[in-house]
Amino acid sequence: MDKKVTKVSNTNHHQDVQSILELYSQRTEVGLLLNAVIQWLENEIEGSIASIMVADKHNNELRMLGSKSFSNHFISNMQKLEIKHGNGTCGSAACLKSLVITENIENDTTWRPYWNLAKSEGLEACWSYPIIDANGVFYGTFATYYRQPRSPEAEEIELIKRLSQLTAVIFSFHTERSNYQLLSSRFGSLFTQHPDAIFEIDTEGYFLLANQSTLKIAGVSENEMRGTHFNELVVESHRDKAADAFRKTLSGLTSNYEICVVNSDNELFWLDVTNTPVISGKTITGVFGIGRDITAKKEQEKQLQLLRKAINDSPYGIVMNEANSPNMPITYVNNTFCEMTGYSEDEALGQNSCSFLQGPDTNTDVLQTLRSALENKQEASATLRHYRKDGTWFWDELFISPVFNNEEQCTHFICFKRDVSKERQAQDYIANYRRLDALTGLLSRSSFDHQLALEATRFNKDEFKLTVLYIDIDDFSSMNESLGHNSADILLKAIADRLKHLTSSSDTLARVAADEFILLRVHNQSTEEVDAFVKLILTKLEEPYHIESNSIRISASIGVSECLSKQPYHERLVSYASSARLEAKQQGGNTWSWFNQTGSSLLESEYATIRFELREAIDQEQLRVFYQPIVRTQDESIAKVEALIRWEHPKKGMVPPGHFIPLAEKTGQIIPIGEWVLSKACKDIAIINKKSEKNYGVTVNISPLQFRREGFIQQLRAALKASKLAPDLLTLEVTESVLVMGADRTIDILNQIKSMGVKIAIDDFGTGYSSLSYLRDLPVDTLKLDQSFIKGLPDNTQDAAIVEGVIKIVHQLGIDIVAEGIESVQQANFLKKLNCDYLQGFYYAKPSAIDELFIN
Repeated sequence: MDKKVTKVSNTNHHQDVQSILELYSQRTEVGLLLNAVIQWLENEIEGSIASIMVADKHNNELRMLGSKSFSNHFISNMQKLEIKHGNGTCGSAACLKSLVITENIENDTTWRPYWNLAKSEGLEACWSYPIIDANGVFYGTFATYYRQPRSPEAEEIELIKRLSQLTAVIFSFHTERSNYQLLSSRFGSLFTQHPDAIFEIDTEGYFLLANQSTLKIAGVSENEMRGTHFNELVVESHRDKAADAFRKTLSGLTSNYEICVVNSDNELFWLDVTNTPVISGKTITGVFGIGRDITAKKEQEKQLQLLRKAINDSPYGIVMNEANSPNMPITYVNNTFCEMTGYSEDEALGQNSCSFLQGPDTNTDVLQTLRSALENKQEASATLRHYRKDGTWFWDELFISPVFNNEEQCTHFICFKRDVSKERQAQDYIANYRRLDALTGLLSRSSFDHQLALEATRFNKDEFKLTVLYIDIDDFSSMNESLGHNSADILLKAIADRLKHLTSSSDTLARVAADEFILLRVHNQSTEEVDAFVKLILTKLEEPYHIESNSIRISASIGVSECLSKQPYHERLVSYASSARLEAKQQGGNTWSWFNQTGSSLLESEYATIRFELREAIDQEQLRVFYQPIVRTQDESIAKVEALIRWEHPKKGMVPPGHFIPLAEKTGQIIPIGEWVLSKACKDIAIINKKSEKNYGVTVNISPLQFRREGFIQQLRAALKASKLAPDLLTLEVTESVLVMGADRTIDILNQIKSMGVKIAIDDFGTGYSSLSYLRDLPVDTLKLDQSFIKGLPDNTQDAAIVEGVIKIVHQLGIDIVAEGIESVQQANFLKKLNCDYLQGFYYAKPSAIDELFIN
C-alpha cells in the first residue's frame, strides 16, 4: 500500500509541539521525548519506520538511537556511520546538511556497504533530513524507512522537516538545561554548604538569601529569615557600625568589620563580616555578605588567664613552641614539665623544641615522623625515650598539636607529655615483638596472616577483590655480603619506607623474610590498574638509595595473586603470590608475574626441580663456556675474549644465563659454577695460545659470593697453575657491589690478585654503586662501560656526554676502558673518536663455542 500522509494542520502541529514541550518542562527524559517524536511521525505516515541518528562531531560519525521499530542487529551496525557524502542516505544528509531521498535502496549505490543489512531488516526506501537548530548547531539526522520502494509527497517532506526542527529544539533545550543545571549545582553547593554564614541583602537592608550556616546562627528557618532586616539580628550597641559598613558597601566599596549578633534564643555570636556590593550591569542591587563565626576566639581571649592557670596546674607536662622560627624555640613550659624532666623554666625556655631531652638511642624514625608533621602543621603523637637533667631516662608519651591564629596561620605548637615508663615496660614484650617486624616496624608474617583472614571475612559479602603482592628484592644476599649487615639493615628500612609511602590506609604491608615483603590490597580495580600500581612500585624501588657514602640501586621481583570475594581460597593467596614471584625471578628480575592456576606460573615444586636440575647440570657437565671477542679500537683486532656461561639442558635446549644465574646466586650454587668457569676458561685460552702466533687474554666474571669465599685466592692460583696460563692474560671482572662490601677486606683481596699478575676489571660500570673514588683508591686495570650508555649513541647527547667524560677521567687515572654492547658501525666510529681502548658487542661477534671462534 502507498498511503498518502494525513494532512496536518498548523494548529494540530502547534498543539503537538506544545504537548511535547510540556513533557520536556516536566523534566521528562530526553529519550522518551525523542521516542514521542518518532511515534508521532510513524502515526502520521503509514508504513513509515522513523529513526534519529545523533552526531559524534569529534569522530565525524553518526550513531543510531535505540528504537523498538528496528532489530538490535540493525541498531548495533548503525553506531559508527561515517558522515560522508555517498555513505548511505543519513551519512549523505549529515554531510550535505540537506534532505536526501533514496526511493529504492536496492538501486542506490551509496547503500552498497549496507545492502545485506537493509535486506535482512526488510528496508527498501529511506528519506533523511538533517537536525539543525535556529543557531545552526547540527545534532544529527531524522530519517524514515519503508518496507517498499517509494518517494515522498510534498506534505510528507514538510512534516519530516518540521519534526526535524522540533527534534533540534529538544536537543537545544536539553543542552541548555544541562549546562544550567551543572552551573547552578556547582554554585548552589558552594553557597549552601559553605561553613561560613553567606547571605544577600537588598538595598533597603532586608535579607533575600541565606545559607544554612546563616540560618543556624540566627536560629530561624529560611522563610522566617527572608524579609528580615539585618538590624534585627545585630545587638543594639553594634547597629551603627553595621549600618556604616552597609552604606559604604552600597557606595561600591568592600567593607570588613566585627559585630555581635543575637539569635532567636538570645544567644550571642561574634562574626567577622565582609560585605561586597552586588552589581547588575552598572547598578548596585544589593549587598553580599560573608560572616565567619569568631565567637570561640572572643571566648578564648576572655578566658586566657583562666586557661593559663589550668595549663600550669595540669597533670600533663605541657610545652609550647614557636612555629615559624627556624629552631622552633620553647616559649612556655608548665610546672609538671619541670617536675618530669628536672629542668627549670629558665633552662627550658629558648631551647630547640625538646631535642635537649633526646639521647643516642632515641628512635630516629619516630623523630623524622614528628618533624614531618611539624613541617606540615599537622597533629602527631609518639612515645620516645627521653632523658632527664640527671641523666636518667623515661618513656615520654607525647601529643603535638598545631595552634592557628585568626588568619588560619600556624603560630605555635603545643605538646602534652606523660611519663609512661611503667606502662611501656609491661607492653613492649606483649605487643610489639609479636605483632611487628623489629627492623622495619612493618607487620610480622603472623600479623599479616591474621589481617588477611579478617579482610577476607569482612569482604565476603561485598564485590571486592583480595590481591596479594609478594615483593622479593633481587640479589639481596649478595648485597648483604657486599654492604655489611648494618648498611643492609639501613637499606631494608629505606625500602620499607618507600613501600609504606606507596600504600593506602586500606592496604596491609608486612615484612616476612630478610628481603621479602607482602602487600595485601582490598579493592575493586581492574587488572590493568593493578599492573600500573605494581609497575609504580618497581619504578620507585629502582630510585637510588643513599646509604652512608654509597648510592645504591636495587630491583625487585613481584608475584601477584588475586581472589574474588566469593572465592574460598584466600588463605592460599600468599603461596600463590610467592610462586608467581619465582617466575618473575626466572624472567631476570625487575618485573612481575601473575599467578595462573592453570600452571603457567612457577610453583615451589618447580623451583625445587630447577634447583635439582642445576645441581645435575654441574655434575653431568651440561654447562658450557662460550666466548665473545673484545677487539682493540685502533685496528679492530682481537685482544682478548670474555668467558660466558651457558646451560645446555638435555630437554629444554640452551637455557639463557638470566634464567638460572639468579637462582644459583640465591642457592649458593654459583660458587661451584664460578670455580668451574674460571678453570675451564684458563685451560681453553692456554690451548688456543699454544696453537696461535699471538697470546690472547681472557676475561672471567666473578660472583660477589665467590669473591668473598674463603679460599678464593687459592682456587685462582690452582686454575693458573693447572692451565699454565700467564697471569697477565687473565682479567677478573667484578661488579661494583664487590667494591662496597668492606673497604679493608676488598683492598686486601684485590691486592693479592694484583700481586699474582692477574688484572682486575669493573663490570657494568654506571649501573650500581658508581663512584669514581673506587677507581682512584682501588687497584683497577680496566673499566667496562655498561651497554645502557652505549645503545643511544651517537644520537643521545646526554649518553654521549657521559661516555666522553668517563673515558677522559678514566684515562687520566691510567685505566683502560671497554665499551660493551656495540651493535652498529655508527657506535663503533663514535667510540673510536673518543679513544675508547676496547670494543665488544654483536657488531663484531656473538658469543660462541671455543672451537667455533675464529682467531687469527
